[in-house]
Amino acid sequence: MGDLRRAAWERQRGRCAATGLDLGDPEGSWHMHHRLAGEMGGSSQDRDRLSNLVALLAEAHNMGSPGLVVDGVAGRSVHGDPLWSRPLGLLLSQTRGERPEQVPVRLAGVGWVFLGDDGGMQLLAAA
Repeated sequence: MGDLRRAAWERQRGRCAATGLDLGDPEGSWHMHHRLAGEMGGSSQDRDRLSNLVALLAEAHNMGSPGLVVDGVAGRSVHGDPLWSRPLGLLLSQTRGERPEQVPVRLAGVGWVFLGDDGGMQLLAAA
């Protein structure tokens, strides 16, 4: 997972997918988020592909923090607010037929992109 972790950090230029804030060191305490998690119908083969992974601040992943404002809401997190994160492509569901390489994600500060398994991304619309 170390190579995937570094590749996700580099693809996002060290910025959180949800907030656009600096993640710090590539080996730091930020979280790797699976857009299609195993409990959402993803297989182990799907889980650890770069098209399925984004780098997030720990507070923006599943903990939330009153001091962190995400899209204008204090304490918001990807797993804590699925009504917000699903339409942004941050959470996917196999039962709804969603495939990470086919569903764009909005990266804060970047815009809408398709993520590739090669570590690249294709920009659809700028932020």
